[in-house]
Amino acid sequence: MRSQLVFNTAPLRAADWVVLAGFGALLLAAEETRRWSLRRHRPGSQKEGER
Repeated sequence: MRSQLVFNTAPLRAADWVVLAGFGALLLAAEETRRWSLRRHRPGSQKEGER
Protein backbone atom coordinates (compact mmCIF):
# COMPACT_ATOMS: atom_id res chain seq x y z
CA MET A 1 0.00 0.00 0.00
CA ARG A 2 1.15 3.52 -0.68
CA SER A 3 0.64 4.69 2.93
CA GLN A 4 3.00 1.94 4.13
CA LEU A 5 5.68 3.34 1.85
CA VAL A 6 5.07 6.90 2.99
CA PHE A 7 5.10 6.06 6.72
CA ASN A 8 7.70 3.28 6.44
CA THR A 9 5.46 0.66 8.12
CA ALA A 10 4.77 -3.04 7.59
CA PRO A 11 1.53 -5.01 7.82
CA LEU A 12 0.77 -6.79 11.08
CA ARG A 13 1.23 -10.56 11.20
CA ALA A 14 -1.47 -12.90 12.52
CA ALA A 15 0.50 -13.38 15.76
CA ASP A 16 0.49 -9.61 16.31
CA TRP A 17 -3.29 -9.51 15.92
CA VAL A 18 -3.68 -12.36 18.43
CA VAL A 19 -1.59 -10.49 21.01
CA LEU A 20 -3.52 -7.26 20.44
CA ALA A 21 -6.92 -8.98 20.64
CA GLY A 22 -5.89 -10.83 23.79
CA PHE A 23 -4.68 -7.63 25.44
CA GLY A 24 -7.93 -5.88 24.52
CA ALA A 25 -9.98 -8.73 25.98
CA LEU A 26 -7.89 -8.62 29.16
CA LEU A 27 -8.50 -4.87 29.55
CA LEU A 28 -12.24 -5.33 28.98
CA ALA A 29 -12.42 -8.11 31.59
CA ALA A 30 -10.44 -6.04 34.11
CA GLU A 31 -12.70 -3.01 33.67
CA GLU A 32 -15.90 -5.06 33.95
CA THR A 33 -14.54 -6.73 37.10
CA ARG A 34 -13.70 -3.32 38.55
CA ARG A 35 -17.19 -2.01 37.79
CA TRP A 36 -18.84 -5.12 39.25
CA SER A 37 -16.75 -4.78 42.40
CA LEU A 38 -17.67 -1.10 42.81
CA ARG A 39 -21.38 -1.83 42.38
CA ARG A 40 -21.22 -4.73 44.83
CA HIS A 41 -19.37 -2.87 47.58
CA ARG A 42 -21.09 0.51 47.28
CA PRO A 43 -22.47 1.69 50.67
CA GLY A 44 -26.24 1.53 50.74
CA SER A 45 -26.46 -0.64 47.65
CA GLN A 46 -29.43 -2.97 47.43
CA LYS A 47 -29.46 -6.57 46.38
CA GLU A 48 -31.27 -7.46 43.15
CA GLY A 49 -34.55 -8.59 44.79
CA GLU A 50 -34.81 -5.79 47.37
CA ARG A 51 -35.93 -2.84 45.25
